[in-house]
Amino acid sequence: MKERVRTQVLVSRSRWLLIAGCLIAATAAAALALLHQAPTKAVAGAVQNPLVATAPGWVDVEGGIQRLGIRTEGTVQSLMVHEGQSVAAGDLLLKLDDGPTMLELRAAAIDIQRRHAEQIALAAQLTRLRAEITRLTPLVAAQAESADELRGASARLADLQSQITLADLAEHAAQLQTLQLQQRLKRGELRAPAAGEILRVSTHVGDTVAPGSALLSFVGNGPRIVRAELDERLFGQVTSGMTAEVAPEYDDMKLYEARVLRVAHAVGPVQTLPELRAAAKDDRVVECVLSVDNNDLLIGQRVLVRFRGSH
Repeated sequence: MKERVRTQVLVSRSRWLLIAGCLIAATAAAALALLHQAPTKAVAGAVQNPLVATAPGWVDVEGGIQRLGIRTEGTVQSLMVHEGQSVAAGDLLLKLDDGPTMLELRAAAIDIQRRHAEQIALAAQLTRLRAEITRLTPLVAAQAESADELRGASARLADLQSQITLADLAEHAAQLQTLQLQQRLKRGELRAPAAGEILRVSTHVGDTVAPGSALLSFVGNGPRIVRAELDERLFGQVTSGMTAEVAPEYDDMKLYEARVLRVAHAVGPVQTLPELRAAAKDDRVVECVLSVDNNDLLIGQRVLVRFRGSH
């Protein structure tokens, strides 16, 4: 009887030891699984300073996205770029139909040539008339020629000089007209304001466009930044030089290191990203601009910014 009891006790102890061992192994396996499944942060050694504030934001580029338009109305004749194309400063992007203006320029050039030829003819007449007056002057003094001849020549000289003055003004006006036509041609051209990339083309060859209409979306080769809308009640807690973490809206565990470049000294309404948070009509925010050294973030991408203070 005692031997049977002792056997049962030993069996019970073995069962408990086996159960405890299984629990320990399961816990260790779960911990290892969680460790392997933990997402890797985009920035090694992410900032661990205490959290000061959070704010929604979006990725931008210094200088922002520009909507390029034309300064005159017309029909698109040539489109030299496509979406995603890199361009240099001053590159021709788009040109309106310049046929009528080119015809006017040719006519103006012919008019300038004609007026220049008239000036040459008038100058030749002026030379001959002055020579005639020079010849007549001593003869009239010696009473070898009539004084009326000299007076007539002097009158013709005055009239000729007036004609030359008017011809000079007419040629100058024709040159100004040529400059105006050349400026019209330039207004019908759209050129890259800086080195950058064409994000979107909103027109096609043959389209009729109006002055100021956005035809191309352009972004310069500036550094990537993040614009965040900070609640006005947190103003003063976020300062220039402060470190921060930027997480894409779709993946809160991808963290990119950022640094506050500047904080606006003006308060405004929530305008840019109202869908990121339920904003009341009287909510006021301060814009913060941060630098972020990562090209994985796309321009216009929505992010959450966590501002970190010092230890």
